[in-house]
Amino acid sequence: MLKIGDFAKRSRVSVKALRLYAEVGLLNPVQVDPFTGYRYYSEEQLKPAKLILVLRRLDMPLLTIRQVLQAPTAAQAREIVDRYWQEVEA
Repeated sequence: MLKIGDFAKRSRVSVKALRLYAEVGLLNPVQVDPFTGYRYYSEEQLKPAKLILVLRRLDMPLLTIRQVLQAPTAAQAREIVDRYWQEVEA
């Protein structure tokens, strides 16, 4: 388990952004300590965090990123990204 600060450093996503992503249900911590409020993330969450970072750099809206992350297959996720990029280019 990684504290939010350690996770932020490893994923290169700011603590502020991680809090926002948790607030909107995009990337929730695996555990929140009920007494301290500390947020903990798992190693497995680094990959989606880095994907979110890349997609945000493309100015993709959080709702669209959520669709990408929740897509049942990689092909469907690619389709969502392709559709978004076509809209950007248009």
